[in-house]
Amino acid sequence: SNVQIPDSVYTVGVQAFYSCTNLDVVKLPERLNSILDSTFYGCTNLRDVTWPTALETIGTSAFNSCKRLEEALLPDTVKTIGQYAFRDCTMLRKIIIPKGVTSVNSLAIYGCKNLEELVWDVNSGNTTFNTVTTSAHFTVTIGSNVDTMGENVLKNLQSSGANMLVFEPNTSLTLPATTSLTSLPRPLNNLEAGKYCADENGALYKIENDEATLVYVPDGVDEYTIPATFNGLPVARVKSAAL
Repeated sequence: SNVQIPDSVYTVGVQAFYSCTNLDVVKLPERLNSILDSTFYGCTNLRDVTWPTALETIGTSAFNSCKRLEEALLPDTVKTIGQYAFRDCTMLRKIIIPKGVTSVNSLAIYGCKNLEELVWDVNSGNTTFNTVTTSAHFTVTIGSNVDTMGENVLKNLQSSGANMLVFEPNTSLTLPATTSLTSLPRPLNNLEAGKYCADENGALYKIENDEATLVYVPDGVDEYTIPATFNGLPVARVKSAAL
């Protein structure tokens, strides 16, 4: 069934659609700022959600066991993602952790065994981020809104199951030293602290002393020409294993 909640509604109660197994599409009202605990728990056929542009909080187990949900493209307004929010969403392929997020519970996507991509678009210096536990091996995409990734975030990426990391084009961010985090996905597993920028292909450069060093060209780029300059700076070095 298809449910469209009118935009006049600004509150939907706890467990409002609990175990509505015939629900497959829902349009949430624009004014809704919280999806409360267990609102869609056990909606095993829910596959499509239209997210409110005012949404700030996704509560505990809000979408727990929504086994047909394939994407959670959360709006930038979201600040908090609660415990088990997307637990056992076994068909979930992609989730965006948007730039407004300040807290992601450690078990938010527990059991999402078919996850393929987690887009991290947060300035993590302001974010509480524990281990995102999932049995899948997935790609983490670093979004262009990220300007800092703290050591806490990197340590938890190391233990989360992520096996590849890519950068959105034109991302510019500061990273801590990662030489002790040897099992981080490439290219974060052996970096010096400093400023890094990605080009239009997602290739990563370290910026230091008015020079650029090529650090990493992502998998899947079949041809890559190393430029003489990057962001107006001479490309002076190519790091070991960059290609």
